[in-house]
Amino acid sequence: MDKMSIEEKFRCEIQPLLNKGELEQAEKKLRRLMLGLTDRNTTEEHRLIIFILAKIKYIQGDIDSAKYYMERFEKKINQDSNYKNEYKMGYSYYINLKVELYKDELSYEEKYRLYSENLKIGKERNDLCTIIITKFDLAHLDGDVDEIENILIDIHSYKYKRNLSEEDLEAIEYAKRGINKELYLHYPDLAEEYLGIQAN
Repeated sequence: MDKMSIEEKFRCEIQPLLNKGELEQAEKKLRRLMLGLTDRNTTEEHRLIIFILAKIKYIQGDIDSAKYYMERFEKKINQDSNYKNEYKMGYSYYINLKVELYKDELSYEEKYRLYSENLKIGKERNDLCTIIITKFDLAHLDGDVDEIENILIDIHSYKYKRNLSEEDLEAIEYAKRGINKELYLHYPDLAEEYLGIQAN
């Protein structure tokens, strides 16, 4: 009899597939797990299955399916008032995908609220990656180029700080990759200038 929990199955069977980019195989396993979900499963267990399915569909460009899974997960969140306090990282992932999926439908006020909530989570968890990216998101939302430049300067200065852990450095590099994509898309002149700074 299989006694592995959903978290264990996700960590042992699905996360390795996601890490290797084998999305279709991961999706098949997640869909099989989804068939066994009941109201007795925790909200976090639902996130590891339904939310990750939404993320896979988003990456594949199937936005309608991604929204379908997202709506299923949101129903579960709405029934669990403690989730966002107990699983801050999971809730942060949810915020990021929600804004991406509904970026053309959410109002400025709703985006600002979600980004601000994400920034708060990042600060509470001392998560540099979330802090950096969310500060950039807020500045981009307001079209505040001066603040974007300040964020880029801060990112560049991190590599000279000797007290940062390996985990912090990896988080900064991940944040840089995400921000660079947005820079090229929305601020090409600033992107060229910033790359010149990074090279020094």
